[in-house]
Amino acid sequence: MATSSPQTQEPGLPDATESLDGDLTTWEADSASRMPVQALDAAREAAEDITPVPTEEDAPELAATLPPSAQAVEATAPEASPSVEAPAQPKATNHPRLFGRPIGPASLSRATLEQVIDKYTSRRMIVIIPMLVLAVVYLSLELGRLYHDLGRTVLFGVAASAMYSLLRSVQPDASASSVGQRSTAFSRPLYFIALSSTALILDAHAGGQLSDRDFYGIAVHDPQLIGLVRDFVLVCILASPAMFLFGVLPIWSTALHHLCEQLELHVFGGTGTINLAAAASRVLLSSVAVGVSWASFYGAAVMADADSTMTRQAVFALACGVAVGTSFWLGRLQSDGLLLFFERAASRGKTRSPSNANSTMSETIEPGSTLLAATTTTNTTALDSTSEGAPFDVPRSVDPHVEPDADRAPGVAESNTPSFMSTFENSQRRLFQRRAAWDALCATAQLLIWLLIVLTGLFAAAQPHLRHSATAVCCGVSFLLYYVLHQLRAAFPFGFRKQPLLTNREAGTILNPKRPVASWVEQLEFWLNRSLLHVLLPLAILAFINDSAEVLVDRWGTPVGSLLLALGGHKALRLRSGDLSLVYVAMAAVELASAYDVSLSETPVVDLFVVHFLLAKGYEWLLKLRFLLTYNGVYHMHDVLGSGLHAFTWPLALPHLIVMVVQSGIAALVSAPLYPVMGSAIFLVSYFRPIRFWEKDYRTSALEQATLRYDSRGRMLDVPANELNGIFYQHVLLKLRLQLARDIQEGRWGVVSAGDVFLMCDLDNRMTIFVHIIERGDGFVAFQIRGLEFAGTYCQSRELEALDRDPNDDRDLCQRCRPCTRLPWLSCRAILRQQTYAWEAVSPMYVLKGYSISLNPASSMFGSYELCRVLFDMLSRAIVYYMATDAELTCRLLASPEVQAVLKEYHPDFVNWDPLFVIQYHEDYDARKRGMSLQRFYEHYGDWLKHCLEQARTDAADDVSVLDSAESAATLTIEHDTVRLCFALSLLARRTMLRKMQQLRAQSDAFLHGYHALFSGLLKPSGVQDRWLELAVPEAVPRLVYRSARMALRLHQDHFLDPAEYEDMTTLFESIQDYDDRKSMMRTVICNEADRSWRHSVMSDFPSLLSLRYNLDDSSYNREFFIVSLTGRYRSYKLFKVNRECVRGLWAAQQQEVLFLRNPALERGSIQNCICVLRNMISQSNDQPVGYPIFVSPIVTSYTQKPDLPDPVAWFVQTARWLQQRFAAMFAFGSGGGDLGGPSIGSRASDHRPARPHQSSVQETATTMGPEQTTSHNGPHHEGRTSEADSEVLFQEAASDQETEIETVIDVAMTEQLQSSTMTHLDIDMVDDAVDV
Repeated sequence: MATSSPQTQEPGLPDATESLDGDLTTWEADSASRMPVQALDAAREAAEDITPVPTEEDAPELAATLPPSAQAVEATAPEASPSVEAPAQPKATNHPRLFGRPIGPASLSRATLEQVIDKYTSRRMIVIIPMLVLAVVYLSLELGRLYHDLGRTVLFGVAASAMYSLLRSVQPDASASSVGQRSTAFSRPLYFIALSSTALILDAHAGGQLSDRDFYGIAVHDPQLIGLVRDFVLVCILASPAMFLFGVLPIWSTALHHLCEQLELHVFGGTGTINLAAAASRVLLSSVAVGVSWASFYGAAVMADADSTMTRQAVFALACGVAVGTSFWLGRLQSDGLLLFFERAASRGKTRSPSNANSTMSETIEPGSTLLAATTTTNTTALDSTSEGAPFDVPRSVDPHVEPDADRAPGVAESNTPSFMSTFENSQRRLFQRRAAWDALCATAQLLIWLLIVLTGLFAAAQPHLRHSATAVCCGVSFLLYYVLHQLRAAFPFGFRKQPLLTNREAGTILNPKRPVASWVEQLEFWLNRSLLHVLLPLAILAFINDSAEVLVDRWGTPVGSLLLALGGHKALRLRSGDLSLVYVAMAAVELASAYDVSLSETPVVDLFVVHFLLAKGYEWLLKLRFLLTYNGVYHMHDVLGSGLHAFTWPLALPHLIVMVVQSGIAALVSAPLYPVMGSAIFLVSYFRPIRFWEKDYRTSALEQATLRYDSRGRMLDVPANELNGIFYQHVLLKLRLQLARDIQEGRWGVVSAGDVFLMCDLDNRMTIFVHIIERGDGFVAFQIRGLEFAGTYCQSRELEALDRDPNDDRDLCQRCRPCTRLPWLSCRAILRQQTYAWEAVSPMYVLKGYSISLNPASSMFGSYELCRVLFDMLSRAIVYYMATDAELTCRLLASPEVQAVLKEYHPDFVNWDPLFVIQYHEDYDARKRGMSLQRFYEHYGDWLKHCLEQARTDAADDVSVLDSAESAATLTIEHDTVRLCFALSLLARRTMLRKMQQLRAQSDAFLHGYHALFSGLLKPSGVQDRWLELAVPEAVPRLVYRSARMALRLHQDHFLDPAEYEDMTTLFESIQDYDDRKSMMRTVICNEADRSWRHSVMSDFPSLLSLRYNLDDSSYNREFFIVSLTGRYRSYKLFKVNRECVRGLWAAQQQEVLFLRNPALERGSIQNCICVLRNMISQSNDQPVGYPIFVSPIVTSYTQKPDLPDPVAWFVQTARWLQQRFAAMFAFGSGGGDLGGPSIGSRASDHRPARPHQSSVQETATTMGPEQTTSHNGPHHEGRTSEADSEVLFQEAASDQETEIETVIDVAMTEQLQSSTMTHLDIDMVDDAVDV
């Protein structure tokens, strides 16, 4: 911020640069003593921007709205005369001090100091920084003996720069993902310490003799090789400033996360991680599992030396079982599973402590405070409580200025009720806990099963034939799953077929998709995957372990050999929980190498460890090369040329193609993205980063109208369209969270691995979604979605057109003849074009439950006086309807003295001559009296009021009625209080809307502005003559006025389609009753899009929603009103898979250009449309401020299990009880008498189950018959028949227990959901499943 010079600065005002970043408390104290008048005036001017000009009566309210600092200033401010100016104060200076005394003549201002050094206030930083400085100094002195002459001078310069970065952080930093990251200050000293320590350790081991042992032909201890590595590290230390300048090294947190993730991926065989803490905990768990396996294998090797065969075989079998069980459990556990366990334990501890009971309850019931709530981000006004520069005051706790949301739709949680998302998060947490318990049981079962199998001696007796056959079967089944079936189900099988050979059941219903049902292909793929995962792969890997055990121990000794065996076996067993597309290739390569080239083999387990690492890095290198050749290919030059820089550098890049290929290999080795510099043809290597890529955590809550202060709600009228459209992406996120893991397991998304990026396109709704797979395990998937603008730019539309283009229409010369067009394959040009794109079509139809979004311009529906008159007519009729049907509120209004005082003025000859009412807008306008008369209102709406009262009395005869019991609607006259109250409410609603319209009369759409303000519930009756309603019953305004305004929109739409439909009052009443949200939770929801009920209704899958939007489109800056209509249905998405290295490279390029190079051009060449790599859409999906997505979700986890997964303990108890009842009934039926087990079951059934109607009637009959009649049937000739009848009754009772329990569950679920009005698709699916059972 530019500061004013001393000559132009007002006297008495402090320097702006001194007070911006200074200590807030000190500034307030200083300002209170020397500038009270100026601070108070500034605070008052800020308050006048959002409120009317205050008067003396409004002074207390104005003082309450001022910030605390301004209140303190006002309290201590003396009465100053306007003519007297405060004296100028000198600048605050800081002298260097030693032991409390100033030293030297230098004096620096605070602004000057802040330009030289950073300000640290944390005690932790004050302790850490000197320790880092001492470490840098010590290591630089130790490294001085390894450098000579100029190298030593450069070393001390590098050390000085590392220490200075602790005093002043580098901004902007090429390795930072956002501007202003303070962690960049520690990157240079930490890297210097790490590299220096590595160089000193290598120098200490550089001496000695060459080792006799080798690993794949490389000596274990080679002094020459160690010296070369040491020299390379020394060169890296000197070149570290240049590496930081070009962004080759990341910040320390990103580097540590990447290191832990690479260890988990390539050492332990795991998958991606969601953050640094999860990666560290994952490495810790894997290390513990490998340690346990190593101890078991080491014990087996020691037993082998002691010649105890039986004991050795038992310990070896235990080691194999432990390896299988631990790998299964870790493969089923998500990366942050350990953190979730600790979090759950901590929350239980807080809940049990009495002191934290209130705080825990407040955190639980706070609306919108879910742990993983989605975040909406835009480049304009952000509806996010944590976004920078948010214009709204969003309190985290309960605010006394926040009004309750009285105009809620049914099913909307109140302020003291958990929201839908919090309820969903709680169900996901319960699912995680129950799933973890089941996984522990299954891991124990697998441990015991494979322990017994190994104990049988199968692996020792059947080798090597068992290994060869098991490997062949695994490779064959994997090839069938991950290549043959994948290609048969692809959009273009094998790259040249026109149509998929195997389709889903919903493939023929593109226009009207149905609920997806698993086909026989998906079921076959599921069961083949399960058998491969739990039977075939463990069998083959245990055969590898059995063959490698003795060889490794003999070659490397007992400790090292056991460690290699445990580590290799653990990784091989962990690989089965992720993507198996490379595992079977590695197994086939290992089998061929061990069979035909034994000299290069280091036992099958170690070979599998190394070969899989090489295949993973080779596949990553292949993806980078495809991105490089696609971006710089000659065949795409007309698409890629988005700037003059690319056209200039493209000829220069061709001779350096080999250099870029080598760069791509280095980038693949360290998992760093390869990016084009400023969109040119020159590629550089960015810093390595984890699969997650972006370091930002999205754990925020969405902003809602009910959580705002009332003086800030008016700004919600000008919310951009992108902010309102973010809820639809959040709804897609919820559906993907419930369905994605099962769909991937059934093969609907093709071959999926951690790091893959998919693109979902719904062209009808104009929704474009990037799905980034972060982590994939056995039964779960962690992912993140990014939603783009609905109405995007021209470049985005060009790329969407390319995605929507049908390759069957791309014909070359051979496809133009009629016989060739009937062939089942694509043209040659289409085949080549599909191979040269960075994306491929996965499925032309992916079905997901969602909404059909309809945006109709409101100007066409309110463009004439006749249509506006219809709206006012429907508004009045809706008010009459709610007055007649809401008897409780009507009685309260009529009993209020304020209402009675107003009704006294409305005599039969009353006329309102307010100039706001004109004849063009109102049906009941009295032209003779030139005003709104009560007589005309009664003539026009009297019959409708009588009809509503009669229908209300018929529907609720026992409830409180507006009319007395002796009255009837036919005797209703103009003097009745109900008629006058309806007239008064109708005038109030219309006058409130017309007053807003009068304020904006200069605009062409002033009518829509007024109606939108009334529809949104942000426009209250402000006139003196209209405040009686709020004084009488405050909740009457939302329950009558706002609700009627929203109902009028629905009725106006129906009238627009069929003007003669509502001429019949019965039809009109039935329509309003059908749209009335108070009658049922599954009716149409009509509300403002910024209302809490809108968000809750969308997330709860309400079938129909309606709203009026004032659209502010960020792309075209058009302001227009739209009627938003949502209809729940299954949507069809086109699914594409994008080259993940292309996405990572373009993300890194934009981050480098925008954050570090500071290119502010909005139409820069690096984001122009490029069809072959989707450059514009990928650039949009960056985090802000690099990109401009309208929605970025947190990293969420999807499970294959349904949320109603039973608890294992309860399930075992229920199963045992069920088996006990069945066996007891069976024995009772087979024994011929009920003495053995019948009485106990009968007593238990009577204790825990209510008596059935036929049982009670039988008991009553037996009671009335008397003892003589009941005992007459117990003779000897009836003994067998009686026993058989008793056993049959017992069998029927036992057989109906499960049905009774299911009915009880259904009744309880339906009752709870009806009471809370939050029935969702989860509850409906649970009820459907129970009914099917």
